[in-house]
Amino acid sequence: MKPIHKILSVNADRFACGHYRIIWPDQVINSRHENFQINTLEALPTFPSFYEGISKIKVQRPCSSQHIKYFQWLQEIKNKTNLKVIYEVDDIILSEDIPKYNSNKDFFHSQRENIISLMKYFCDEILTPSVILSEYYKDKTGNNNVSVIPNYVPKIWMDRFFSEEKMLDRYTKSKSKPKILFPVSASHFDYKNKNNGLDDFTHITDLITKTVDDFEWIFFTSYPLSLHKLVTEGKIKCYSFQNIYDYPYIIDKIEPNLIVAPLSDSIFNQCKSDIKLKEACSMGIPSIMQDLAPYKKAFLKFKTGSELADLIKLTLKDESSYINYCKEARSFAEDNWLENEENIGKHIACYTKNDSVPLNNLSYY
Repeated sequence: MKPIHKILSVNADRFACGHYRIIWPDQVINSRHENFQINTLEALPTFPSFYEGISKIKVQRPCSSQHIKYFQWLQEIKNKTNLKVIYEVDDIILSEDIPKYNSNKDFFHSQRENIISLMKYFCDEILTPSVILSEYYKDKTGNNNVSVIPNYVPKIWMDRFFSEEKMLDRYTKSKSKPKILFPVSASHFDYKNKNNGLDDFTHITDLITKTVDDFEWIFFTSYPLSLHKLVTEGKIKCYSFQNIYDYPYIIDKIEPNLIVAPLSDSIFNQCKSDIKLKEACSMGIPSIMQDLAPYKKAFLKFKTGSELADLIKLTLKDESSYINYCKEARSFAEDNWLENEENIGKHIACYTKNDSVPLNNLSYY
């Protein structure tokens, strides 16, 4: 009889981060493996009997003084059992390396001391989605027990939207004015002018402004302040966010011909994951990514606005080339579904690895 693995996972949000790192992997494992009992919660239980038989606790970016108190309380249970704690973090949350324009910078600055203490003294392992982010936290915390599991798109979430016929139809309908989509959150923009207006889109806003008659530029769910006038005039479209399960349906309804993901060059952005690339590929939509570390596997990469313009023309130059880019994207997606045994197996390995094996430098990448 297989041993029962009792796990506690605690997500900090219900947006993409919480789903990619906690909710979706846990759901897949629970649904496929009877010998797993993963409790996915949004709170940290503080009655000792709850932890009977639990071998691992994975907590998404704990950072408050309340988290410190919880882990101090938990230490007594850890001392009596083989319980291990995993600190799950999918971004840089140390304030000195968060860009000034990012709206989360001030909050994480107020919690910096707590974050460092939790990573150094209270967790057995730090888990990240990229190698470069894992190296960052090793350097910052001195904790070498940092592992990597990339983000993977759930097939059940995004597999139903692609067909060659659909993409050909879109290409034909939008040939005179192609639709180019930016799926992007407000954290990419300097809304409060804390960085003199410089953010992740500064290097391409001139291109967008000059080509509003040539391309249908679409933002989902936020846009740069410098483009506000064009948005209010209806020359640029913006769709508001609903919820994560409606996300692919809204993109499908928008019918974009291309997806673009700009980023400024910073350590914060170098450490990001590649979910924009994987999501675009899952829907069979050709994408043009910023030429930075997260998108090293992207087929089309740009540095400047002029390079982006050239790549847009290249991708859309004719029907045959465009469909080849669509098929190439979709082929990439096939290896990156969360449900693939190799991919979900990395989460299983994280939960089940022999605790007698040193945690140092283990990677599931």
